[in-house]
Amino acid sequence: MNPIEKTSRRGFLRNIALLALALPFLGRTTKLFAADETKPAGLPDGATAIPESDPVATAIKYKEKPGKGNKKPCDKCAFYAASNKDWGKCQMLQHIPNGVVAALGTCGSWQPKTK
Repeated sequence: MNPIEKTSRRGFLRNIALLALALPFLGRTTKLFAADETKPAGLPDGATAIPESDPVATAIKYKEKPGKGNKKPCDKCAFYAASNKDWGKCQMLQHIPNGVVAALGTCGSWQPKTK
C-alpha cells in the first residue's frame, strides 16, 4: 500500500500543525550553515568592506590583500581618504554607500599623492 493512501485526515492535519510549529526554527537553523559573514579586523563602525567581486572593483583590479611587494598601496594613493589606520574611502569606488577599501590594498587606478 502507498504511504499517501495510509494517511488519515487526522494524521494529515497533525502533520500540517507540526510543520507550522517547526517553520520558525527552520529559518534559524539555516543561518548556522550560511557563509561566515564576520567583519574584517579594524573595519570602521557602519562601514562596508568593498569586495573584490564588485563589478567596479573588478574593473579597476582592486585587491584587498595584494601580497608581498605591494609598492602601490591604497593609503599612498591620491584617491584614498583614511577612515582609520586600516581602512578608508576610495573616490573610484563611491558607488557603495559607506564602502571602504583596505589601506594596504591596491588597484590599477593608483595615482601617487601630491605633496
